Amino acid sequence: CIKTVKGIKIGFLGYAFPSSLTSSMKKSIKNLKKKTDIVIVYFHWGIERDKKPQSSQRKLAKQVLNCGVDLIVGSHPHVLQGIETYKGKKIVYSLGNFCFGGNKNPSDKDTMIYQHTFMLNNKKIVKQKCKIIPCMITSKKSRNNYQPTIVKGKDAKRVLKKVNKIK
Repeated sequence: CIKTVKGIKIGFLGYAFPSSLTSSMKKSIKNLKKKTDIVIVYFHWGIERDKKPQSSQRKLAKQVLNCGVDLIVGSHPHVLQGIETYKGKKIVYSLGNFCFGGNKNPSDKDTMIYQHTFMLNNKKIVKQKCKIIPCMITSKKSRNNYQPTIVKGKDAKRVLKKVNKIK
């Protein structure tokens, strides 16, 4: 998928439970890179409720970034996992839940809003920045009321600790 935002072409690829970098993935990344200014890959991966990415995920993420991808965003574990920087590029291993109706009272209600900004000059990335907005999936601590809420104070510190650490 390609979207144009403010004259910048952004390409998106998505993969579910990839086990390794395949020749098909490499070809797709290369072809999309030729047509766009930025390439973002979304991975549906990892083990549910595991608070750390697997070593195979970390290896795959770095291989994909070496192919020319500019950002990796992942999900599936239903909990937050760390964010890693590799060669100046971000790997967001798991966004956690945000709006999820599969559990009325999950033990881990922490989540985040992840914002990533690319600054370009002559269609080339010259600077990037990210912002993490700590949240909970609910406005009630005792149950999930399906109203994601930005958190402050000790709750925000707890969320940020989770994403700033790769276990």
